[in-house]
Amino acid sequence: MARQLVKRADQIAMERGLAREEVMAQLLRILVQGHQGNVPAEFKPPVARPEQRPP
Repeated sequence: MARQLVKRADQIAMERGLAREEVMAQLLRILVQGHQGNVPAEFKPPVARPEQRPP
């Protein structure tokens, strides 16, 4: 799993032009939150307003 995390961090860093360490820290935060059962805000779907719900 660690190898996959490093590989993904490298991919994101190259795609977005960010530092590898910055991306790795972000991925680790997401990993820890997921392990604790929390869903990070960037993964939550938008809440539909009543007028947007299908009939």
